[in-house]
Amino acid sequence: MHSELEKLVSVCSWMNAQGYSPATSGNYSIRKDGESCYVSISGVDKSKLKTTDFMSYHLDYTYPEFVGKKPSDEAPIHARIYAMYPEANCVLHSHSVTNTVLSLADKSDQIEFKDFELLKAFSGVKTHAEAKFLTVVENTQDIIGLAKTLSASHDLPGILVRGHGIYVWGKDVDQAKRHLEAIEFLMSCKLELMRL
Repeated sequence: MHSELEKLVSVCSWMNAQGYSPATSGNYSIRKDGESCYVSISGVDKSKLKTTDFMSYHLDYTYPEFVGKKPSDEAPIHARIYAMYPEANCVLHSHSVTNTVLSLADKSDQIEFKDFELLKAFSGVKTHAEAKFLTVVENTQDIIGLAKTLSASHDLPGILVRGHGIYVWGKDVDQAKRHLEAIEFLMSCKLELMRL
């Protein structure tokens, strides 16, 4: 588990370098066991994130008290993803300009991607001609309420929160990073096409 957490910290540093976590935004986690995960704590500059900046968080939205530390406010969404998808072992949350703008520009509750070769970055997709859909949900400050509305019916391994950012998951840190890269690329392409 320690090596996966170190790998996650490395990915978080990469995400920060991409501009995906401005002003201490973004949060990340790995599954601890069937009942809990390790989630990043609140308010840390993501360019300086360390393995000690993660804490245990239960999938029932509770956590042990740590003096001077609290989990990210969006930890309930991580917990809900782990509860919905037993195969998920890592969740990444990005606040990129692209995903924020696209979620506001496209008012639908699903964004369609088709004819992009990079769709084959997702397991089981054999052709660019296969349409895949990214779920979009409305933003709210009631994070536990939002988490409880999510159901395990997502075409792509991601949930885009309008005007906020995206959550992606994978079976491990490497797959979650691949999914994030692919979805961010697809969203960038979609946004560019909208400008034509």
